[in-house]
Amino acid sequence: MYTLEGEQLRTIDTDPEARSPRVSWSHDSSWLAYTKSCDNELPAVWLYDVENDAKHQVMSGMFADSWPTFDRKGKYLALASNRNFEHPTFDDIGWSMVYTDTDTLMIVPLRTDVPSPWLVETDEETWDEDDPGDEEEPPGNEDGDHDGDRLHGPPPSGPPPGGPGGPPPGGPEKPAADDDQADEDKPGKVAEDKSEEEEKEPLKIDLEGFESRALRLPVEPGRVLQPGVDE
Repeated sequence: MYTLEGEQLRTIDTDPEARSPRVSWSHDSSWLAYTKSCDNELPAVWLYDVENDAKHQVMSGMFADSWPTFDRKGKYLALASNRNFEHPTFDDIGWSMVYTDTDTLMIVPLRTDVPSPWLVETDEETWDEDDPGDEEEPPGNEDGDHDGDRLHGPPPSGPPPGGPGGPPPGGPEKPAADDDQADEDKPGKVAEDKSEEEEKEPLKIDLEGFESRALRLPVEPGRVLQPGVDE
C-alpha cells in the first residue's frame, strides 16, 4: 500500500499460494478487505485496519470465499462463497460427482447494531395503559363554536380586513427573517450538517462473530465475477 502523505510504501500481507488478492476499500478508506489462501489452499476474507496497522481473518476458510466488496454507506460487506452443492452432476469420464455454479452471494453486517435488511416489521399498535384517553370536547355547533361565543359575542370593531384603512387580509405582515438565520433553520441544512459529521467518524467494524452474521442473498447460485454495489 502506498501512502501519498509521507510517500510511504507498506507491505500489508502476502498470499502463500501467490494468488492475486481481490481487494476492496471501505467508503472512508479506513479498512481494506481482501482474500488470502489458508492452509487448506482455500481463500478466506481478511480485513486490514489502516489506522492501527492490523489485519484480521474474518472468514474461517471452510469454503472458498472471494470478491469481498464494501457497500457505500459502511454497513455491509458483500462477498461470494462456494457453498452451494445442491445440483451435483455425474462425470462420465472420471466416475465422480462434479459441482457447478457453487457461488453464493452473501452480505455481512459490519456491526452488531446494523439490522438485517430483511427484518420483519410488525404492524401491531402499542398504547399506554395509563392514558386516560381523549377528553370530551365541550358542546358547540357544527362550525366549532362553543357556548355560542361567535353568535352572541360583540361584533368586531374597526374597518374589515382588506378594506380602506383596515389591516391586510390574513393579519399583519410578519417581519422578514434574516437570510442566514432562515438557511440555518431549514431542515435540509440541519440534515446536511449531521451527514457531514457522520462522514468524519471512522468506520467501526465488530470483528467478533463476523462470519456468524453472514446472510445469504435471495439470488440464484452461479458463477460470480467482479460484483459491485449501488446505493
